[in-house]
Formats: sequence, structure tokens, C-alpha cells
Amino acid sequence: MSTNEEHRNKRSQIALERRMSPEWNSWSNYNFKVRSATLKNYRRNTDLIDPCRIRSYSNHIDHIVPVVYCFKNNIPAEICSSIDNLQMSTMLENCSKGGKLSDKARELLSLWGYPIIE
Repeated sequence: MSTNEEHRNKRSQIALERRMSPEWNSWSNYNFKVRSATLKNYRRNTDLIDPCRIRSYSNHIDHIVPVVYCFKNNIPAEICSSIDNLQMSTMLENCSKGGKLSDKARELLSLWGYPIIE
């Protein structure tokens, strides 16, 4: 077996172990709940969230307070997926922000009564 194959096998093993961990299952469940509720809220409130109907491959439904931030700080999925936390943004804007908090996200956390943890 070549060094590249050994390295690839090792990476696959690490990825499999990670997916089997309780943390991964918890994140997967939370993420699924948020994404499902987000789509429901989007469909019910499209006129508020996306009045110009720009949702597409290049225009995303964006969570102002990032989903990963909500998960790490025990913010319920129902709050994370609420219409207050949804806006439209370009794919580039959405994918480049990661878990960073914008000023608008800080305002929402304050409104929700959650501390801002950097």
C-alpha cells in the first residue's frame, strides 16, 4: 500500500470516528431541526424574508446568528430558525462569514436575552 493510500485510509477512519461521536450526532440532529424549521418558516413568510423572490443557488436563506453559534451556545432550534433570524444573502456572503457574529447578530442575541460569547 502506498503512502497516499495509507494517508487516505487514515483520514477516512478519523472521519468515520468523528461521525460516530455523540457530539456529531447531537450537531446533526440540531442542524436537521434548524434546517427543516427554517424551510417551513421561509415558505410561510416568503413575503417578509424574500419579497423579491431571489432565492436560488447563488442567493441563500441566511441565518443572521449562525446555526453553529446557536448550537454551541445552546440556543433552541426554534429560535435559530425563527423569521427574526432569517435574511437573504449571496452565497459568497453566507459561506464566508462562518460562525462570526455581525452587529445585527449581536442585536438579536441581546433581544433574545442570550449573552454574546466570542
